[in-house]
Amino acid sequence: MGANLADNVIDCIICTLCSNEDNPNHAKEKALAILDEAIDKEKEKDYNSYGYSNGSSASGMPPDDDKYKKPTSGTGKEKATDIPSWAKGERPYAGENGKNYATRLMNKRYGKGNWENNANRMREFRQIQKNGDRGYK
Repeated sequence: MGANLADNVIDCIICTLCSNEDNPNHAKEKALAILDEAIDKEKEKDYNSYGYSNGSSASGMPPDDDKYKKPTSGTGKEKATDIPSWAKGERPYAGENGKNYATRLMNKRYGKGNWENNANRMREFRQIQKNGDRGYK
C-alpha cells in the first residue's frame, strides 16, 4: 500500500471519526488501528491464497490439495531437487509447466523481469524450471 493512499485512507477515517469524537488524537489512533487491521486481513488473505494456513504441514509445504501438483517419487537427481534454498517449499500449481513455475517464483523473488539479464539468476531459473518439470506430476 503506497504512503499516499495510506495517508488518504487515514484522513478519510479521521474525518469520519472526528465528527463523533472530541479529541482529534484519539480519532487518529482509532484510524491507525482500523488501517492496521485492514492491512493484516489483506496479508492473511494473500497468505491463504498461496495455499498456506496457520496449520501448515511440518515440512513447511503447502497442504496437499488439487491446487498444486504432487511430488513425484524418485531420487534427487531424477527430480532435480538442487534448487535455491529460498525456493524450497514452493510447488507448481496444477497445470503449470516448469517454465511458468520458475518465472512465477523468480518474479516473486526479484521483481517482474529483474532477473532475466543476470547469469546467476538465470541459473536459478533453470534449476527451478527443471525441478518443476521433473519433480512434480
